Amino acid sequence: HRAAVQTSHTMVILHATNDLKAARTIARAATIDAHRGASYAIRARAHAVHAEICARAGQTSQAAAALDRAWKTVNQLTVDDPHGGFNADRLNGFDGLCALHAGHADRAHDSLNRSLTTLSKSRDAVQRGIVSTDLALARLRLGDPAACADLLHEAGDAPAQGEGGSGREKKAAVSNSA
Repeated sequence: HRAAVQTSHTMVILHATNDLKAARTIARAATIDAHRGASYAIRARAHAVHAEICARAGQTSQAAAALDRAWKTVNQLTVDDPHGGFNADRLNGFDGLCALHAGHADRAHDSLNRSLTTLSKSRDAVQRGIVSTDLALARLRLGDPAACADLLHEAGDAPAQGEGGSGREKKAAVSNSA
């Protein structure tokens, strides 16, 4: 599905170049293409990715609107959606990240913690690492550097335990944004 590829492309552009304008253009195209397809999971992911890009750009009202569309869409998921890997558990992570960028560390903490506790399958390992480091940043912004460090150590240990992810890069990203 083209929209699924575009959402992945958006995140690659974002993290490889930090070009928010280019990422936003691709994210918008992904939401349009997602609505041409039948998968609510792909639609929800496209809206969530668009929300993240808006949040990173400081566009809090656009991020909130995109998150609202993502939540409404994820609530329409069916068990037979072939792309059903994106669900409320993962959307909670995006919700938390957007709250973090909007300066709402307490709300971010709650959403990210909710996401982390539900990402328990082996296929969720990479997502757990991402959410863990975002949650660590929320804990740091809430004034709890010890809890931040503990969570970063757990996230960093996950690759060594065969869980995938890129703990070292995420630790550096959290350190640089603190």
